Amino acid sequence: MRLTYFGHACFGVQTLGYRLVLDPFSPEIGYAPLQTKADLVCISHENPKWHSHLESVGGDWTLYNALENIGQTWDFDGISLEAFPVFEDWPDNGEPVGPNAMFKITSENLRLLHMGDVGHALGDDYIEALGEVDIVLAPFGGPPTIELTDLKAFLDELNPRLVVPMHYMVEGLKMQLEPLDSFLNLWDGRVERAGKSELELKMDDLPSKTTLQLLEPLRLKR
Repeated sequence: MRLTYFGHACFGVQTLGYRLVLDPFSPEIGYAPLQTKADLVCISHENPKWHSHLESVGGDWTLYNALENIGQTWDFDGISLEAFPVFEDWPDNGEPVGPNAMFKITSENLRLLHMGDVGHALGDDYIEALGEVDIVLAPFGGPPTIELTDLKAFLDELNPRLVVPMHYMVEGLKMQLEPLDSFLNLWDGRVERAGKSELELKMDDLPSKTTLQLLEPLRLKR
């Protein structure tokens, strides 16, 4: 499996001969246009500017909208997808707002979780529902997504092998988020800097202890 970080919450996944694009963004947000093709486009919810700009993806692709497939296992020619409901905000004493979904992709014996646009703490019920996860694509920018301390607690409990940051502040982004260093200052585990946008993933090569793997956003304006 090959993972490519395009920027914001958008990744490319190449597996079993297929190209997947996850949560494609519009160039309006401050990144360069995606300029990529796909066989399968996966979105956490409908938000055309930030998470579901379908016009940015070329090719004759199939759409997987995680929010419309909660509680189901969805198969794309051997690639399995599961969706888990979350919200953009869930106040302690109020009703949740902004429904979206985390989605888990299983292929080549690897289990990869995209955390979508989650904006609240994730307790033991989520840990139990998710089951085993090897790789997490996690929002590191703080509110309006999950608080960084809540994110660390979730990752400590989930105990994946690899965590890849997404959804954090970069120069030119038209949203106010925390920079990557804000989470790194909380982290007391292993950190690796790839110095590139792509990563080859094999189960046998994954670290034994949770490691933050930093990728360079491919479509970052230079």
